[in-house]
Amino acid sequence: MTAPSDDSENIADTEEIRGMNALLGMELVEWRDGYARTEIEVGAKHLNHGGLVHGGLSLALLDVTSVYTGYWAPRDQERALCVTLSLTTNFIGKAPTEGRLVCEAWRDGGGRSIFFARGEVRDAAGELVATSKSTHRVRSGSR
Repeated sequence: MTAPSDDSENIADTEEIRGMNALLGMELVEWRDGYARTEIEVGAKHLNHGGLVHGGLSLALLDVTSVYTGYWAPRDQERALCVTLSLTTNFIGKAPTEGRLVCEAWRDGGGRSIFFARGEVRDAAGELVATSKSTHRVRSGSR
């Protein structure tokens, strides 16, 4: 899939990744109105007891990246805070045990307080690993 047209500013460099997302090693690579892209370098800390990438890594990427699609704001404006209400994920392929995972998400609609998003996780070769559809709420009083 392709990102939306360049009619809005990419401000990924202004957002600090914190908390669990930083611990996992997520990087916000691109962030515009209605679109976000995160990446992560897969390592030993992301593997489950069977030596495969834990499915929770794809879930976390999809959740975080989808939320970003709903609270983008220009550099000079305050950003809203959002929470995930529902996240449905389909695991399509096997995630690599090394290399990069790329997650892209697009806002699919909604209004001022509730919005919808869809996301995809792909490996470095572009093979689909997981997809999602999600519903999010802008936290009241956060705009």
